[in-house]
Amino acid sequence: LTGRNDWSSTLPQGNNSYFYPSASLSAVVSDMVDLPLFVNFLKARVAAAKVGNDADPYRTGVVYGIAVPFTPAGGAPVNRASLGNRLGNPDLKPEFTSEYEAGFEAQFLNSRIGVDVTYFNRTSTDLILNADLARSTGYVDEVVNVGELNNKGWEIGLDLTPVKLNNGFAWNSYFAFTKIKSEVIDAGPTKELLLGGPGSTLGTIFRNGAPYGQIFGSKNARDDEGNLLIDPRSGLPFALPTSDIVGDPNPDFTLGWTNTFTFKGITLRALVDWKQGGDFYSFTAASLLLRGQLKISEDREAIRVVPGVLGDTQTFEPLLDENDNKIQNTVGISAFDSHFSNGWGAYGQSEVNIYDGTVIRLREISLGYSLPKSILEKTPFGSASISISGRNLWFNAPNILEGLNLDPEVLGEAPDSNVQGFEYGSAPTTRRYGVNLSLTF
Repeated sequence: LTGRNDWSSTLPQGNNSYFYPSASLSAVVSDMVDLPLFVNFLKARVAAAKVGNDADPYRTGVVYGIAVPFTPAGGAPVNRASLGNRLGNPDLKPEFTSEYEAGFEAQFLNSRIGVDVTYFNRTSTDLILNADLARSTGYVDEVVNVGELNNKGWEIGLDLTPVKLNNGFAWNSYFAFTKIKSEVIDAGPTKELLLGGPGSTLGTIFRNGAPYGQIFGSKNARDDEGNLLIDPRSGLPFALPTSDIVGDPNPDFTLGWTNTFTFKGITLRALVDWKQGGDFYSFTAASLLLRGQLKISEDREAIRVVPGVLGDTQTFEPLLDENDNKIQNTVGISAFDSHFSNGWGAYGQSEVNIYDGTVIRLREISLGYSLPKSILEKTPFGSASISISGRNLWFNAPNILEGLNLDPEVLGEAPDSNVQGFEYGSAPTTRRYGVNLSLTF
């Protein structure tokens, strides 16, 4: 059992003291009852906890930014300050997160197989966020406490030792699987908040019933079968009258796979990561594609036809022929229209530039050697080892444009901004190589 009370100077008087407790219970079942011989260890656990969180400084009021003093010719320095464009919240409250967790650990067959399973359900309330404001207010955004967010999921670890020989050779393989499902329960009185992003019609939205941090932008009009509706006058798709959710940046799951081989002081270790899903909007892809700087866009002069059916730009319904059948589009468009015009290509609706961020990478590989104790007996060293390593040696993002070589792991927003899923022309990722010498005395 634990209990903690915090007092924070970044929250207003009356809201700056908050208490949060926790409780946990575990039982080593294998020490309590007789289990089958192949079960070496079994432990069950449950826990409940509540955690409070305060705000960053200067969130309760509107603050002035102090600029470099201006010194006119032959005059005295003039101090300068400008009013901030974020509206503070004098009634700001702390965030709270409550979590319930249950799981078990087990080992089988002389610990050659190990399993660690956890299920969690986490609810956050009074989240401290920046919400967009109409520019007519004189501010860009305001600090708010927003409703409720729920995250629940599974974390599963599987530890296998397929090979363990008498000569000292062993192979260990460990899998770490995580799957999280999020849902916005309450986004406040308006039931949704635009949290920021590249523009007023493209950003991250916090909407009731949707997963956390959805990408909000413009969408092309489609029929009930998913076919693009094409303007018969231009041969181009056209947008729906209002923006909507165009992508989900949250991955379906993540999986890490670590293999470790040991033999007579030699250790070879490799870690492979797999992130499935997670959409993002790419400005790099848009820019390179429309300028013909990708090999797949070399053919830029041919007349092309956008696949879809003809539609009405006023009713957003497909046009029908005399037999009430949909009319397939046959209107050709130029290279300029294909790459630059609104509605298609890189300058088209937001959904055109959404990509699936699935990526598999060789996160790390290392090779090390530890000197035997017998060699170190007459030295001042208790242990000595040397290793070489490489990180981010290879990755494959199968759903990114061919030739783009973009790493979906390097996007443009800070982790604490609550804006996710946007790539603004990120720098290429780097490989890192290292040598490590470790000595103990």
